[in-house]
Amino acid sequence: MTEKNILNEEELEQVTGGKRHAPYVSYTVRTGDTLSAIAVKYRTSVKRIQELNSISNPDCIKVNQELLVEDNRPQE
Repeated sequence: MTEKNILNEEELEQVTGGKRHAPYVSYTVRTGDTLSAIAVKYRTSVKRIQELNSISNPDCIKVNQELLVEDNRPQE
């Protein structure tokens, strides 16, 4: 799994509507990934990933697709 921050603060405000409860990361879909597995890793929901990325069918993600994901993992 690959993650990186790709949005600046202004872009993040637009995507999240200013409602930032957790950090957001960019995630690049890899072979074998599912929205469920990504949601578990980041302690978020499939629905939230779908909302942030305008995904209507959670079974239709593609390898190398960039997803914005809310990261609710404990901070170290």
